Amino acid sequence: MSAGGLFAVDSRGRVVEWSDEAAALIGVPASKALGRPCREAVDGRDPRSGEPVCGRACPPLAALGAGRLAGSVRLLAGRTPTGPQPVRCELFALPDRPGGAVGRLSPAEAPAGAAGATDGRRRADVVRDLSALATLAASLAADPLPRGLDRTLSVVREATGMESAEVFLADPTGRELLLAAYSGPFRRAFCEAPRLRPGEGLPGLVLSARAPEATAALDRDVRYVRTSVTAKGFRFGAWVPLAGTGGPVGVLGVASRHPRLDPEPDRLRLLTWAGGLLGSAIETWMLRFREELRAAADDAEAGDESGLDRLLRALLARAIEMGEADAGGVGLLDRRGLGVVRYVTDRGASIGACPGLLDGAAPFCPVVAAGVGATFGGPRTSWPLPCRLVRQGGVARSCLPIRTGAERAPLGVIQLVHARHPPSPPTRDLALVAGLAGGAAAILARVRDRVDRRLAAVAQVSRGVGPAAGPVAEPGRTEPYLVARCLGPFELRRGGVLVTP
Repeated sequence: MSAGGLFAVDSRGRVVEWSDEAAALIGVPASKALGRPCREAVDGRDPRSGEPVCGRACPPLAALGAGRLAGSVRLLAGRTPTGPQPVRCELFALPDRPGGAVGRLSPAEAPAGAAGATDGRRRADVVRDLSALATLAASLAADPLPRGLDRTLSVVREATGMESAEVFLADPTGRELLLAAYSGPFRRAFCEAPRLRPGEGLPGLVLSARAPEATAALDRDVRYVRTSVTAKGFRFGAWVPLAGTGGPVGVLGVASRHPRLDPEPDRLRLLTWAGGLLGSAIETWMLRFREELRAAADDAEAGDESGLDRLLRALLARAIEMGEADAGGVGLLDRRGLGVVRYVTDRGASIGACPGLLDGAAPFCPVVAAGVGATFGGPRTSWPLPCRLVRQGGVARSCLPIRTGAERAPLGVIQLVHARHPPSPPTRDLALVAGLAGGAAAILARVRDRVDRRLAAVAQVSRGVGPAAGPVAEPGRTEPYLVARCLGPFELRRGGVLVTP
């Protein structure tokens, strides 16, 4: 018995490919199928009523039109000598451009354990996986990073038959693995442990070992650290690394209470393919943002302070976009990490610099002290003491350090404000913006050094100390105690630290 055959239709529903197996199964040769509407080539009818099924109300096409990756229907079809054959017709969506679908016809009455049926299912799985991968690739190319991650997880959930899907991203310093996106039910349970160290939990182990992991006994696996998830009945989970050029950039995982996958490696094929594709897409996104920042740094290379402000605003605009925030600010700290020396805001935000970053208080800021990002929401009494005086009307605030490997103190701090909805997962901002901040650190450090050298040289000349050119032993220390800038935006610095209103 034939295991079935494949065919393909274009965006108008006309047959463009028709295999010999499909022709043999329903008795329609390729010469009579190619170029014709799919409904005419298959001409399927309901097995019970005999009413036409193929047409404008085709169930598989309706499923694809609703955004599903695949759709299927059982019907009687064909013009064989023995009459119409009971078949199962499946359609697998292709990307919006060029559109269309890949179809598969298989005998509907094939026993579940028959060799032909098994081969057919494996063949259909490959077609389904390739179709899902093509849809995923098109979505990643078109969507920005946050929406691209959400779309990826929706595709993976549907293609694998899993209930939940998640993405962890590695912090640029290699110190943390942060939950960046989640799709599925019981969101609060899956956000139980959104920050993991390398080697901690199953996602952390996958990142460290750079190899997939799967288990059908989450409730008994001591490596799984989210008890709230197992309390909801989840038993199956699988994770694969997101491959990057220099190693994994994160982890992609799925879970289910009613698994349709088993831990065998060949059953994780789509997850592994998606992990490689998503890892490359994340690296491409980050590289594009860094190139934009390098372009914005060109006009600040001469040491102009306004150029440095424009560079900070370019960084802030991308951070707000990536974090899907409503407003934000970027503070540049002095070389000792004691306080803010420059601060810019975006989108008309009147949030002001955090009091914990002013007047030498920066070492007490939990983000500066720990060197890792944090998100604060809920009652102000639950925030760290230095953060409770911050002025902002939003429901949540995320703060991330801008770090370079050469300096102990952070170069600066990015602050994002969410006015209506807190980030979900709570570490979403930290995971997405951390990569951008890491890539911007070296650029900011270079521009800051040039600005400091220029200001120090100007200060030397104004006091008659020496020529405008020449090396400066300690940039910033030659400035007077009180400095006012009246050309352009007004600024007042006291002991090198910015004085805010």
